Amino acid sequence: MNNRRDWRGGFGLAQIMAVLLVVLPTIAFIVTLLIDYWAVMRIDNNLKLMTSLATAKMNNITDLSSSPSDSSLQTLLSSYCPKDTAVTLSGSRVGDGTAKDIIIVNASYTYNGVYLKDKTMNATMVTYSYHEQNATINLVCN
Repeated sequence: MNNRRDWRGGFGLAQIMAVLLVVLPTIAFIVTLLIDYWAVMRIDNNLKLMTSLATAKMNNITDLSSSPSDSSLQTLLSSYCPKDTAVTLSGSRVGDGTAKDIIIVNASYTYNGVYLKDKTMNATMVTYSYHEQNATINLVCN
């Protein structure tokens, strides 16, 4: 008896079931995890960019004793928040203390994705003030 082996020889129901039950769900899980991780890294990069922009703006203001809110800055920073969120810009002047002539900008966002649930991300930038004043500015994407 002469059995011929061609390209389908040995590829049977067990291999097809292994591909359907193990390989395809694993690939789907890895792809969705990578998409979720990429979204978190993109938001983290935007938070760092927001702190940099806010620090540059706050350094150019000569008097931070009044409210540091600026509508053009708030509009610009809101464009870096994720979809359907806006930035809340709150500032508080820190009195003369141990951290003299320092501006601190904090940005935060709580990410609620597929696999990374309730992940709070923060970015902080600390810089010396050009105009010898202290301030703490908090940016929150809601």
